Amino acid sequence: MLPGLLRRLSLAAIPLALVGYVALGYRDAGPSPSPVTAEALARAEAMDREARREELRVVLDLERAVAARQGEENDDPRLAEAARRAAALAEAGFPPAAWRIAWYYMNGWGLERDRCTAIEWLYRAARAGEASAQFWLALSYLPPNGRGVAPDKLEAFRWATAARDQGLPLAADLYHFFTRDLAPDERAAAAASLAGWPPRSARAPVVERFPYVPLLGGLWPRQTH
Repeated sequence: MLPGLLRRLSLAAIPLALVGYVALGYRDAGPSPSPVTAEALARAEAMDREARREELRVVLDLERAVAARQGEENDDPRLAEAARRAAALAEAGFPPAAWRIAWYYMNGWGLERDRCTAIEWLYRAARAGEASAQFWLALSYLPPNGRGVAPDKLEAFRWATAARDQGLPLAADLYHFFTRDLAPDERAAAAASLAGWPPRSARAPVVERFPYVPLLGGLWPRQTH
């Protein structure tokens, strides 16, 4: 009797889920709105490189003042201000800021957590040579689960190698995670493929956008860091 009851309840939940899905919409179903105003973007575009570095130092100082924890959402107004400043720099084409805005979206610092938008910013920063972004993009591809993108051992290996070759200590320390699941022939092929693989030529990740209904979180998983 109990299995039959559970089955009927499961079937009854489907129309409820669809109603909630339509009423409440998607969570992480599209790019998050940019926090950048036209005025802030124009100001960031007008800065020279040293001025952009100084602006990024302001962003990092705001982060340190809050001392937010990785993986924990934080809506402190100082982080929201840091996110606005970083987003303006990132939109103006400053790769270090693109990496920071990806981190904010991953963790929910000053912005609503959005793994999909984080992946897009990671890719932009990684292509431009940001080692930390390359490493976290590699983690996003790492099988068996992937984080926001379809698992891909080869892409994970390539990005991890790019980060390690730039001297990122974390990439060097954890490099074995990206090679342990590669068979000897796969490892040889992956290593050979790096010769013609500058990061700027890397294909864009296919972001997996899952609908999320807050009241029915058990049916559609929320994307988290």
